[in-house]
Amino acid sequence: MREISLVIAGMLLLSLIPYSGGVSPGSISASTKARGLLLTLDRLANYTKEIGCNSTDADAVRMKAWELYKAGSYNESIKETLKAMELYYSALAKCQQPQPKEYNESLLSNARVELSIAQSALEYAERLIKSGDVTGENLKELELAYNQTLFAYNAVKIALEENDTEDLAHKISLLHASREKLENVLNNVVQNTVRTKAELLGGMQLQRINMLIEKTNSTELLLLRAELDQALKSGNSDEILKLLRKVPKILREMERKGKLREITHTIPGHPSFPGSSMESSSNTTSKKPPEKEPGEKR
Repeated sequence: MREISLVIAGMLLLSLIPYSGGVSPGSISASTKARGLLLTLDRLANYTKEIGCNSTDADAVRMKAWELYKAGSYNESIKETLKAMELYYSALAKCQQPQPKEYNESLLSNARVELSIAQSALEYAERLIKSGDVTGENLKELELAYNQTLFAYNAVKIALEENDTEDLAHKISLLHASREKLENVLNNVVQNTVRTKAELLGGMQLQRINMLIEKTNSTELLLLRAELDQALKSGNSDEILKLLRKVPKILREMERKGKLREITHTIPGHPSFPGSSMESSSNTTSKKPPEKEPGEKR
């Protein structure tokens, strides 16, 4: 590894030294050699960082080499530069070593788990998008998070299908982050959708209660109206839904106690509502339908 490192460094150095004016490599000044090596060293440092093979020791020696160069100590700078190169190459060698079998198996297992979780989130998001219940900015935000997660999902899925563990850890990390973002968006979208529907239904039920109150000054209805009105003003969807479930129970209880018998033209399906079965049965004596003849159509 040491011999290879020095050969590569020497080749890079020679490629950086100009040969204009008939100047040979043997007559290059120490300052030019030091600067050429430092530029090569910087490129090597950038490359190691790009692939995630960082070395704090090499970074420190590289900074020292530049300081020596700026101070005019060119020969000392060259020595430190070559030392830093060795450290960077050692870091690269460690990164390029094959991972143990146990590590790869663990990585593949983690990938399968993350794929399963992400698939559920993606399917739920897709159903919401196609349902038409989500619109406007909520829909745009959901579609963006969905597409990002789907892209990361496919990258991990392909890697698993090809049994490719190279850079799989990074792909899993990206999928995990994308999936968590999608789940946060889903929670917000669902809450906003529920809130919107709850407020719509609550407003409709409030109108119905007002109509009933006009016919009967019921304490139960007055209290229910006050609670529902307060919930609508606060935007508390949970409380609105709770009260909406409470309305039919109160109306049934009022009907049982006979408090709704005098109310007409207010509740479709109520016995006193025009056209209801009870009203028809009560008027059968005065409006009896004609007898049906055999085979006759009504």
